[in-house]
Amino acid sequence: MNLKEKIKTFPDSPGVYIMRNQGGDILYVGKAQSLRKRAAYYFKGKDTLSPRLNSLIAKVKQMEYLPTPTEEEALILECDLIKKYHPGYNISLRDDKKYPFLKITINEDYPRVFITRSIKKDGAKYFGPYPLVLPLRHTLRLLRKVFPIRSCRGDFTKTKRRPCLYFQIGECLAPCQKKVDKKTYRKVVWSLCRFLDGRQDEIINNFGEKMEKASQKQQYEKAAKIRDRIKTLQKVIFMTGIIPRYPHLPKKDENQPALEELRNILGLQKVPSFIQCLDISNIKGEEAVGAVVSFKNGLPQKNNYRRFKIKLVKKIDDYAMLEEVIIRHFQNFIEKKKRLPELLVIDGGRGHLNRALNTLGKMKIENISVIALAKEFEYIYLPGKMMPISLPFSSSGLALIQRLRDEAHRFAHTYFLKLRKKQVSLSVLDEIAGIGPRKKRDLLKFFGSIEMIRKANVRDLERVKGINKYLARRVKRHLK
Repeated sequence: MNLKEKIKTFPDSPGVYIMRNQGGDILYVGKAQSLRKRAAYYFKGKDTLSPRLNSLIAKVKQMEYLPTPTEEEALILECDLIKKYHPGYNISLRDDKKYPFLKITINEDYPRVFITRSIKKDGAKYFGPYPLVLPLRHTLRLLRKVFPIRSCRGDFTKTKRRPCLYFQIGECLAPCQKKVDKKTYRKVVWSLCRFLDGRQDEIINNFGEKMEKASQKQQYEKAAKIRDRIKTLQKVIFMTGIIPRYPHLPKKDENQPALEELRNILGLQKVPSFIQCLDISNIKGEEAVGAVVSFKNGLPQKNNYRRFKIKLVKKIDDYAMLEEVIIRHFQNFIEKKKRLPELLVIDGGRGHLNRALNTLGKMKIENISVIALAKEFEYIYLPGKMMPISLPFSSSGLALIQRLRDEAHRFAHTYFLKLRKKQVSLSVLDEIAGIGPRKKRDLLKFFGSIEMIRKANVRDLERVKGINKYLARRVKRHLK
């Protein structure tokens, strides 16, 4: 099989590709969002490549790839391989480009945590490297909500009048004001270190035990705060894709343990490789929408996402809206004889689950397992069981269905905001005398948004077909 034929077998997914010469030496390492498309680019023809790339391709006799779950992890793996093998054609990264690290100054009495690009032998702990600094900054902000460690240099010899803003918002324990003793502060520091070292299960389990004890003592406010911390840590692990750092070559079945756990816990006949989640989004019934997201083998399949504008339900009725979306969604499956999901997750409680089961029963769809995931304490409701089940917060299966639920909510809410913004835009223009449907459409098409129309001057408004100077002045006055 020649190289062009071999490249056709590459997956259309993220990863790292490696080019070798006849002797097997590595010439170039690159990352790609789509391995197949990126590799095929090099063999389209000499005219499409630079002289440098033509020189490289002339020497390439072997090509292989290493798949990764995300493009960010491909970037890390690419960096690791380049620094290890120093390929001759990787000019852009041969200068040892410095990626960001998290630094914790455990050599100080009251350690700090911050982002750095340089590693020194100074007794501090370094975690990384990470691919992109902006997501890392977001991750650090999330971590400080759970582990409130200072990031400022702080002069402990001077007494300030009051602690800084980070103390006020709960992201620093204010050791500079002696709000916390050294022993307690360092316990928080070591918990963060253990979390970053890959001992996430241990940390989340500890928080879970504290939450259950607080709940048993009827300290519900305290339990809710701990629950929020657990959710924040799970968001760090499963949503940002940055922590823990990419430690090994990726495996295609890395989500298999979570899927196996769901099969066992939910009593499914087989591993649910195809899962969908359904969510309804509305505020007081306004512009109600539904969304369905699809995961295959634990990974999102965005080409199978679907969104629905609620058409039949005119009042606030979540159950009726849920029924409408289920009917419209699965009617398409029936008509086109598509493969049904093994598991359907409903965002809601017992009532939502029962309505979903009744609706599927009416449609004579019986070979889908259905569960409901309630936001309050993440209870899972199962068919035929009165009491919900509660999984430990370290459960990989729970994390997977939480990720599905959060993705469905994000997708639905995004669509809701889009429709609402459009409706607001139309209603503002409807209030202007002389602006009918056609002029309204022409104005929005010309300027793109209400905000841009508001910023336009009278002469700019006159450039729109059908808008004379008198009408332009009226629009300008109304939108001031």
